[in-house]
Amino acid sequence: MNHDSTQRMKELTVAYEGFEVKAKESFNSIYLRHERPSKSHMTYNTPSTASSSSNEGSEDLYISEMAYFSAILHVATDLISEIPLYVDAEIGLLRSICFGNCCLNKLLQLIGGQDGKELSTLSIDQLFELIVWIESFHEVVEEAHPNVKSNEAKREFRRRKPSMFLYDLREEYSHQPLLQMSRAVPVLTWILAMYWKVHMLAQDEFLIRTKATTDKWLQQVYSMEREVWQTKEGRLVTSLCEDLVTIISAQIWTMQSRLSGSSSSAFIIGVCLTFSRLREKQLDSRDIFFTDLDSCCAAANNFLRISEKLEELFRELIQLGDMSGNAINMLEGCRGDLVSTFCNDAVYSAEKAHSYIFQPIRKSLSEKIFDHAWLNLTHNELALSLTRTLGEFINDKITFLDEFLVSKLVFSILKATVIFYLECIIRVAGNKSKGNLPFFHDASVAIKRFEDDISILRDFFESTITLIALPSMPKAYARELEILSIVNELLIIAARNSSEEDLSEDNATNLILQLHKYLEDIKITRWLVGDIWYLVQPKQKKKIKSFVLNQKQMLHEVSIAKKTRHERECVQELEVGIILTDIYDKRKNRRKLQSQRWRFKRVKVGWNK
Repeated sequence: MNHDSTQRMKELTVAYEGFEVKAKESFNSIYLRHERPSKSHMTYNTPSTASSSSNEGSEDLYISEMAYFSAILHVATDLISEIPLYVDAEIGLLRSICFGNCCLNKLLQLIGGQDGKELSTLSIDQLFELIVWIESFHEVVEEAHPNVKSNEAKREFRRRKPSMFLYDLREEYSHQPLLQMSRAVPVLTWILAMYWKVHMLAQDEFLIRTKATTDKWLQQVYSMEREVWQTKEGRLVTSLCEDLVTIISAQIWTMQSRLSGSSSSAFIIGVCLTFSRLREKQLDSRDIFFTDLDSCCAAANNFLRISEKLEELFRELIQLGDMSGNAINMLEGCRGDLVSTFCNDAVYSAEKAHSYIFQPIRKSLSEKIFDHAWLNLTHNELALSLTRTLGEFINDKITFLDEFLVSKLVFSILKATVIFYLECIIRVAGNKSKGNLPFFHDASVAIKRFEDDISILRDFFESTITLIALPSMPKAYARELEILSIVNELLIIAARNSSEEDLSEDNATNLILQLHKYLEDIKITRWLVGDIWYLVQPKQKKKIKSFVLNQKQMLHEVSIAKKTRHERECVQELEVGIILTDIYDKRKNRRKLQSQRWRFKRVKVGWNK
């Protein structure tokens, strides 16, 4: 080592020691102005939450601790602001290392060491200040020293801190530490890494607080009782949309202002956490809003309005700018999940309303359709009564829902009507007494009556579609009504007393496949086709069920090709497989119970003998 380099090393060592002295004096001055409360006697409750017996003392301790914390950050900010002032790169690097290290030690004292044991005692405002200060420090250091990469520092905090000094063993320099500038960058990288660790700990604590606060507010909003009222357009709503959007917006904009803008990683994560908690609460609480027809309509409108307001909020966040590509992607992911959840729930609520419409219909008509009296109604009075009731509901409620949701309600009513007719067929077949006599003694009359019912239903829904301003009957509507036509066609084939060979010729296989596309369950398809035959050709019930079973491979392929909605998005009362399975299970259990009673009766008679 030549003389010049040794001299330069000594100068840098003196400069470093001078920076250390300045930093220590700056922090020591705090103790002259603020005597930090003893940890064993401190309380971290705010004055508003302190007990009445010790309110005054707690308030003094709280203010003293707040002042001490603020003073530490104030001095640290003053020191860090001097980092970019030096033109000499080496001197500037030493200043960054020294000031950064001294500030780090003070922050570690505030939070209870590298594990952050006392972070939980800091107020939310102090957490905000700590996070913002660390992010500001990184920005200053990265700008002043471009060769020090902050991102690389995130992976360095597990390593031991490198030493800045080297002992010269020559006699004239024995035991005098000399600064090694070659170690400066690794040391500063390590310091940055430790700051990232503190930042991570503070951010985790901040997210815990954010989650708890958000959950508390959401619980209050979702559990609040609200009155249903009409907008000037006639829509049924409650204050749920305004209440939710207000608290979510307040939470987000408070974080944005306290965390120094939208570029903070803690802000982006906090926003995503807030939206995630809202989505989880909605997933858990959607069904509490369904008590009657009006509440379903109000819930549907509320959820749709919330999705629109959230879209606006996301656009405002993106327009803030100063976000990284990863941050924008995170927000977009949250936006997609949250908005789609509320949109799907709006559709679900509109569809759910049908169940309250069909409650009185089932009570008055379910025991009559396909009964013997139904055969004698030459003008299809029951079908007309059904459509008249549905029309009254739709005309009354059409203004209660958003235009987008009205079509969803009408479609759910159509699906429920088809399921209702299938339920009636199964009920009649299940109640038919055993024997070889058909339930419909004149199958042609039943087929004609059913065909006229289908025509009345088709005319009704076509007129309803015109009423709700759809240009034509959607294919989905036509497919639903086609199910009843398929059932009627199967009745026609069954009435011909077909042999098994004739079934294929009569196109029964294709009809059964079409029916199975709707039912999706081979067992249900087999049972329903068996019931259709049982009503007009009871002798051939076993034969037709065996014929359906032989088509199992084709039916299975149809089931695989069918796309299904997510379970949560499906209204259970509109899932034909679920409804018919429940009906057949109840019939099976009823017959099993009757059989057990009959056997017990026989045993009892035997005992009496």
